[in-house]
Amino acid sequence: MYKIETERLIFTPLTLNDVSNTYLEWLLDPEVNRYLEVRHYKHTIKSLYQYVENINSNCNNHFFKIIMKSTEEHIGNIKVSVEDYQVGDIGIMIGAKNYWGKGIGSESINAITNWAFNNLKLKKMKAGCYEQNLASLRAFLKCGYVVEGFLQSHVVIDGKRCGCFLLGRVFQEIL
Repeated sequence: MYKIETERLIFTPLTLNDVSNTYLEWLLDPEVNRYLEVRHYKHTIKSLYQYVENINSNCNNHFFKIIMKSTEEHIGNIKVSVEDYQVGDIGIMIGAKNYWGKGIGSESINAITNWAFNNLKLKKMKAGCYEQNLASLRAFLKCGYVVEGFLQSHVVIDGKRCGCFLLGRVFQEIL
């Protein structure tokens, strides 16, 4: 098993052994899942096992748990799905709310984006975020992603239609 490290974080592949009540609580928490598509489903430990198994059964998915080095606590997840044309789609969830607003998102996005460019040889990474999710938007922009588009009235949050930002970052070789 491999791991990726930053100053504060460790990323290792997320496995069925990482399915826990804490992970389930994140998905059931309306504040945590507010901007995640998984908010539309009723989660159980069994469905969470199936979800992780399905993600990991596809060799184009790279699913990591985010671990705080200082506490060895699993605080969230980040995933890269490899698509055609050497493009990867990245998604992140910081489930442990006590770590929100501390730069964990941008540190994670930057580390996994660079890993995907260097190890998977991807040429572009892309992401999406709801227009109200300004923390996510700021994290991606801080990591060199740019807004490539905006989908108007694309999803429903709190019973109201809202848009989604489409973001991308292109691999830049260092000469």
